[in-house]
Amino acid sequence: MIGRLICHLLEDLIRNISGPAGIRLRRFYYKRRLGGAGWGLVIDTGVSFESPKNIFVGNRVWIDKNCVFIAGKIMEDAAKITRVSTGTVVSEGIIRLGSFSHIGIGTVIQGHGGVQAGDYFTSSAGCRIYSFSNDYRESHSGTMATGSSVPAYIMGAVYFGKNVWIGLGVSVISAEIGDNTFVLPHAVVYHALDSNGVAGGNPATRTKNRFSE
Repeated sequence: MIGRLICHLLEDLIRNISGPAGIRLRRFYYKRRLGGAGWGLVIDTGVSFESPKNIFVGNRVWIDKNCVFIAGKIMEDAAKITRVSTGTVVSEGIIRLGSFSHIGIGTVIQGHGGVQAGDYFTSSAGCRIYSFSNDYRESHSGTMATGSSVPAYIMGAVYFGKNVWIGLGVSVISAEIGDNTFVLPHAVVYHALDSNGVAGGNPATRTKNRFSE
């Protein structure tokens, strides 16, 4: 308990130190706090990690300003959880980012259901990646626990193949996106997208190939 309090205090102190000194301090600290981190890690100002031991990043990963990472398993005794299958098996509660990835400003990654991204992953600013969310179909008493009911949730992993790029403000909810896919700005992805495509809209649908075959 005291150890966790000290860690929270240290993270609050180093979170908003700007410039090269701040980057070096956060790299030194989080290389020891994350579950795993490769060389060349850059964590910009304002980044927040929940359950950092369940977060793994590869080499030369840049986590841009004000990103939020939420990892860790959910205690199921106080919630009703419906699981959905999204294809590739991803470990619940774990966030994994491949090497040479850039997480854009203000991106939120909700990893209770598991989030995994291959090498060369890019999220633009303001993206939202959710593997766990409230189930509106079962929320008869709102989204908070009451004396007679518990919150209802949907859990389903998010998986990105290699060289996936999601554009400005894209939302991905419990879906699998194949290699070499580009998702157009402000699209909403909640169904699988095949490899080597350009997709957009709500729900996001493939419109053309990204690269020539």
